[in-house]
Amino acid sequence: MIKITVCNETEADRKAILHFLSKVKGERDIVFEEEPRFGTIAFLSEQHTVIRLCCSDIFYFEYQNRKIKIVTTQKQYICINEKIGDIAKRMKQYGFVMCHQSFVVNLYEIVEIHSQELVMSNGDHVYLAQKRASAIRKELRSQRGKILI
Repeated sequence: MIKITVCNETEADRKAILHFLSKVKGERDIVFEEEPRFGTIAFLSEQHTVIRLCCSDIFYFEYQNRKIKIVTTQKQYICINEKIGDIAKRMKQYGFVMCHQSFVVNLYEIVEIHSQELVMSNGDHVYLAQKRASAIRKELRSQRGKILI
């Protein structure tokens, strides 16, 4: 059996993958599964267009000037009509956690923890609230065992 973890695939993509694998491997038992951290999520941009992002591409969310800045592997987006607390609840299932009243971070993208900040894999430094530090460390330890390499 072959398991394929997918993100943003279409039905045509699945058919092409199945066709390719049946020719190359002769494999008949193929399972597609959506890995939670690779799910997609939509936000409303400043220009009132819908932004669809793969969760694994997001480093963090930052609340500033009554708007949410989304920092991703490709670029930064500004979204409206969202509260940082609501984003934290929405993104928890994808491995995100609120580390400060202004930040929600992707646990998979944290590379260092200091007393008052987190260093993300893109090099950005994000504030870490003292009262949330121990919970973040605990969550990070439990999450590290689930990271796919």
